[in-house]
Amino acid sequence: MNIILRSALACVVLFLLVSSSFAGSYATLNFIGFSKDGRYVAFENYGVQDGSGFPFSDYYFVDTAKNVYAAPRVNVILQNEMASEASARSRASVLAAKRLKQFRIVKGN
Repeated sequence: MNIILRSALACVVLFLLVSSSFAGSYATLNFIGFSKDGRYVAFENYGVQDGSGFPFSDYYFVDTAKNVYAAPRVNVILQNEMASEASARSRASVLAAKRLKQFRIVKGN
């Protein structure tokens, strides 16, 4: 009886985890690169918000030695559902250029 109860509980937990993962915005991960010394890494998260339909792009900068964010994220949300993801990504890229240079992050590295 214990095995049946445990199996049923595991199925319920799995169902709850999977069903909740389909809610919200879908984002695409774009790996930017590491600094030459490997101390910093940058990546972009972009997509269209669920509900509003607004395109967004976020750049994150991580200190790999400390495993913490090295700087605040660069966040762009175009509050126009007719705007494109490419527009949001382009604007975020321009805003993130200063941080990429500061941390000496090489795109594709």
